[in-house]
Amino acid sequence: DHIVVGIRDLAGAGKERVWCDIASAADDTADAFEDALFHLRFLPDDISQELRSALNRLAEDAIGGVKEYVRLLLAARHIHRGAPLGDLQAFFDLLERQHDREHATDGAERDVFAILMADSPQAKTLIVTTAIAGALEKSGDALLRTSRLVADHALGGWVAG
Repeated sequence: DHIVVGIRDLAGAGKERVWCDIASAADDTADAFEDALFHLRFLPDDISQELRSALNRLAEDAIGGVKEYVRLLLAARHIHRGAPLGDLQAFFDLLERQHDREHATDGAERDVFAILMADSPQAKTLIVTTAIAGALEKSGDALLRTSRLVADHALGGWVAG
């Protein structure tokens, strides 16, 4: 949160103000991961292997979204008027992959829920696992929102020249 405030102060009210929104959305992603990590310490060791595997897949999808976001940021640096068509296509491909990751976290969260319903776990396991899965899915949503803001900024600069 302190970093977001610092970015807001640096950006002021000019055209770079968009970075405040991007930083805020990225901070939502970090908050979601922090929430998942907090709840993870309460997850009982004796959960089913099927549930453990589903949580691992969800975490891998969420972390994959972070990697795609970093790639998108790097690609955004090359988006400007006159940029080669290949750079634009690569940027759009990265944005599409971010959409795919967000959809994957949605599906993986539903898989965790379905397993929980089949396992009929104790209340603690149900509450903690649902909180972890929800936070990881929320990170995917926040990463997609952040990626869209980066795309809007990069493509707006490309159009403006």
